[in-house]
Amino acid sequence: MIDDNDFKKFSDLIETMRSTPAHEPGPDFIDRVMQRLADQSPHRESAGIRSVLLGSLPPSEYWLFFIIVGVFNLVTGIILKFGFQQIGRELMPSWFLGQPAFAICAGLLFIMLGILLNRNGGRAIPVARLGIFLYIAIALMNGVLGSISAAVPVVFVFYLALAGTGIAMGLVLGLAMPPGHQLKPTRR
Repeated sequence: MIDDNDFKKFSDLIETMRSTPAHEPGPDFIDRVMQRLADQSPHRESAGIRSVLLGSLPPSEYWLFFIIVGVFNLVTGIILKFGFQQIGRELMPSWFLGQPAFAICAGLLFIMLGILLNRNGGRAIPVARLGIFLYIAIALMNGVLGSISAAVPVVFVFYLALAGTGIAMGLVLGLAMPPGHQLKPTRR
Protein backbone atom coordinates (compact mmCIF):
# COMPACT_ATOMS: atom_id res chain seq x y z
CA MET A 1 0.00 0.00 0.00
CA ILE A 2 1.28 3.49 -0.85
CA ASP A 3 1.16 6.18 1.79
CA ASP A 4 1.92 9.91 1.77
CA ASN A 5 5.46 9.34 3.03
CA ASP A 6 6.38 7.74 -0.28
CA PHE A 7 5.54 10.97 -2.11
CA LYS A 8 7.39 13.32 0.28
CA LYS A 9 10.69 12.77 -1.51
CA PHE A 10 9.06 14.12 -4.69
CA SER A 11 7.53 17.19 -3.04
CA ASP A 12 9.99 19.64 -4.63
CA LEU A 13 9.32 18.16 -8.09
CA ILE A 14 5.56 18.30 -7.52
CA GLU A 15 5.81 21.92 -6.40
CA THR A 16 7.85 22.84 -9.51
CA MET A 17 5.26 21.23 -11.74
CA ARG A 18 2.41 23.11 -10.00
CA SER A 19 4.20 26.45 -10.29
CA THR A 20 4.99 26.05 -14.01
CA PRO A 21 2.48 28.01 -16.10
CA ALA A 22 0.35 25.98 -18.51
CA HIS A 23 1.24 26.38 -22.16
CA GLU A 24 -1.52 26.19 -24.72
CA PRO A 25 -0.55 24.89 -28.17
CA GLY A 26 -1.16 27.16 -31.14
CA PRO A 27 -4.39 26.92 -33.12
CA ASP A 28 -2.60 25.15 -36.01
CA PHE A 29 -0.88 22.56 -33.78
CA ILE A 30 -3.03 19.62 -34.86
CA ASP A 31 -2.70 20.54 -38.54
CA ARG A 32 1.09 20.74 -38.25
CA VAL A 33 1.33 17.36 -36.49
CA MET A 34 -0.94 15.70 -39.04
CA GLN A 35 1.07 17.18 -41.92
CA ARG A 36 4.32 15.89 -40.44
CA LEU A 37 2.80 12.43 -40.02
CA ALA A 38 1.59 12.45 -43.63
CA ASP A 39 5.05 13.50 -44.83
CA GLN A 40 6.84 10.78 -42.87
CA SER A 41 4.58 7.82 -43.60
CA PRO A 42 4.87 6.05 -46.94
CA HIS A 43 2.12 6.93 -49.39
CA ARG A 44 -0.25 4.03 -49.90
CA GLU A 45 -3.39 3.75 -51.88
CA SER A 46 -5.97 1.78 -49.97
CA ALA A 47 -7.32 -0.30 -52.84
CA GLY A 48 -5.05 0.64 -55.73
CA ILE A 49 -3.17 -1.84 -57.85
CA ARG A 50 0.15 -0.55 -56.47
CA SER A 51 -0.76 -1.57 -52.92
CA VAL A 52 -1.95 -4.98 -54.11
CA LEU A 53 1.18 -5.64 -56.20
CA LEU A 54 3.86 -4.02 -54.09
CA GLY A 55 2.51 -4.53 -50.58
CA SER A 56 5.14 -3.11 -48.25
CA LEU A 57 7.88 -2.88 -50.89
CA PRO A 58 9.26 0.68 -50.89
CA PRO A 59 9.10 2.47 -54.24
CA SER A 60 12.89 2.63 -54.34
CA GLU A 61 12.95 -1.16 -54.78
CA TYR A 62 10.58 -1.20 -57.77
CA TRP A 63 13.46 -1.94 -60.13
CA LEU A 64 13.49 -5.49 -58.73
CA PHE A 65 10.22 -6.22 -60.56
CA PHE A 66 11.92 -5.48 -63.87
CA ILE A 67 14.82 -7.77 -62.98
CA ILE A 68 12.44 -10.58 -61.93
CA VAL A 69 10.36 -10.26 -65.13
CA GLY A 70 13.55 -10.11 -67.17
CA VAL A 71 15.04 -13.23 -65.61
CA PHE A 72 11.71 -15.05 -66.07
CA ASN A 73 11.61 -14.17 -69.78
CA LEU A 74 15.30 -14.98 -70.24
CA VAL A 75 15.00 -18.41 -68.62
CA THR A 76 11.79 -19.12 -70.57
CA GLY A 77 13.51 -18.22 -73.83
CA ILE A 78 16.54 -20.40 -73.11
CA ILE A 79 14.33 -23.37 -72.15
CA LEU A 80 12.27 -22.90 -75.34
CA LYS A 81 15.40 -22.67 -77.46
CA PHE A 82 16.83 -25.94 -76.18
CA GLY A 83 13.41 -27.61 -76.15
CA PHE A 84 12.75 -26.73 -79.79
CA GLN A 85 16.09 -28.24 -80.80
CA GLN A 86 15.02 -31.55 -79.25
CA ILE A 87 11.65 -31.62 -81.02
CA GLY A 88 12.88 -30.78 -84.48
CA ARG A 89 12.37 -27.72 -86.66
CA GLU A 90 10.40 -29.47 -89.40
CA LEU A 91 7.44 -30.07 -87.08
CA MET A 92 6.91 -26.42 -86.12
CA PRO A 93 5.69 -23.33 -87.96
CA SER A 94 8.42 -20.83 -88.78
CA TRP A 95 6.85 -18.04 -86.68
CA PHE A 96 6.76 -20.36 -83.70
CA LEU A 97 10.51 -20.94 -83.97
CA GLY A 98 11.11 -17.23 -83.32
CA GLN A 99 9.52 -17.31 -79.86
CA PRO A 100 12.71 -18.19 -77.96
CA ALA A 101 14.46 -15.17 -79.49
CA PHE A 102 11.52 -12.93 -78.58
CA ALA A 103 11.55 -14.16 -74.96
CA ILE A 104 15.35 -13.76 -74.66
CA CYS A 105 15.23 -10.22 -76.10
CA ALA A 106 12.34 -9.29 -73.79
CA GLY A 107 14.28 -10.69 -70.84
CA LEU A 108 17.36 -8.67 -71.70
CA LEU A 109 15.20 -5.55 -72.19
CA PHE A 110 13.62 -5.85 -68.74
CA ILE A 111 16.94 -6.60 -67.04
CA MET A 112 18.48 -3.51 -68.66
CA LEU A 113 15.47 -1.40 -67.62
CA GLY A 114 15.77 -2.72 -64.06
CA ILE A 115 19.44 -1.77 -63.92
CA LEU A 116 18.63 1.64 -65.40
CA LEU A 117 15.93 2.25 -62.77
CA ASN A 118 18.30 1.12 -60.02
CA ARG A 119 21.09 3.42 -61.14
CA ASN A 120 19.09 6.51 -62.17
CA GLY A 121 15.95 6.37 -60.04
CA GLY A 122 13.01 8.52 -61.12
CA ARG A 123 14.90 9.99 -64.08
CA ALA A 124 14.67 6.58 -65.79
CA ILE A 125 10.85 6.35 -65.50
CA PRO A 126 10.18 7.70 -69.05
CA VAL A 127 12.62 5.18 -70.54
CA ALA A 128 11.03 2.36 -68.50
CA ARG A 129 7.55 3.39 -69.67
CA LEU A 130 8.78 3.44 -73.26
CA GLY A 131 10.26 -0.04 -72.78
CA ILE A 132 6.96 -1.32 -71.35
CA PHE A 133 5.03 0.21 -74.26
CA LEU A 134 7.47 -1.34 -76.74
CA TYR A 135 7.12 -4.73 -75.07
CA ILE A 136 3.29 -4.56 -75.14
CA ALA A 137 3.29 -3.50 -78.81
CA ILE A 138 5.67 -6.29 -79.83
CA ALA A 139 3.74 -8.87 -77.76
CA LEU A 140 0.51 -7.81 -79.47
CA MET A 141 2.13 -7.86 -82.91
CA ASN A 142 3.70 -11.25 -82.12
CA GLY A 143 0.31 -12.70 -81.22
CA VAL A 144 -1.51 -11.24 -84.22
CA LEU A 145 1.12 -12.18 -86.80
CA GLY A 146 1.58 -15.61 -85.26
CA SER A 147 -2.13 -16.35 -85.34
CA ILE A 148 -2.37 -15.18 -88.96
CA SER A 149 0.48 -17.45 -90.01
CA ALA A 150 -0.92 -20.44 -88.12
CA ALA A 151 -2.47 -23.15 -90.26
CA VAL A 152 -3.96 -25.06 -87.32
CA PRO A 153 -6.80 -23.38 -85.34
CA VAL A 154 -5.44 -24.63 -82.01
CA VAL A 155 -2.26 -22.63 -82.56
CA PHE A 156 -4.42 -19.49 -82.84
CA VAL A 157 -5.47 -19.96 -79.20
CA PHE A 158 -1.81 -20.37 -78.21
CA TYR A 159 -0.84 -17.08 -79.88
CA LEU A 160 -3.83 -15.30 -78.37
CA ALA A 161 -2.77 -16.50 -74.91
CA LEU A 162 0.84 -15.54 -75.62
CA ALA A 163 -0.16 -12.01 -76.63
CA GLY A 164 -2.56 -11.74 -73.67
CA THR A 165 0.04 -12.69 -71.09
CA GLY A 166 2.58 -10.31 -72.62
CA ILE A 167 0.08 -7.45 -72.56
CA ALA A 168 -0.99 -8.30 -69.00
CA MET A 169 2.63 -8.43 -67.80
CA GLY A 170 3.39 -5.06 -69.37
CA LEU A 171 0.23 -3.47 -67.94
CA VAL A 172 0.93 -4.76 -64.45
CA LEU A 173 4.48 -3.36 -64.56
CA GLY A 174 3.22 -0.03 -65.87
CA LEU A 175 0.34 0.31 -63.41
CA ALA A 176 2.46 -0.63 -60.42
CA MET A 177 5.15 1.92 -61.31
CA PRO A 178 5.55 4.49 -58.53
CA PRO A 179 5.78 8.20 -59.26
CA GLY A 180 9.23 9.27 -60.40
CA HIS A 181 9.97 11.39 -57.33
CA GLN A 182 9.80 8.30 -55.12
CA LEU A 183 12.53 6.46 -57.00
CA LYS A 184 15.95 7.41 -55.74
CA PRO A 185 19.12 6.40 -57.57
CA THR A 186 21.30 3.96 -55.65
CA ARG A 187 24.53 5.25 -57.13
CA ARG A 188 25.35 8.90 -57.64
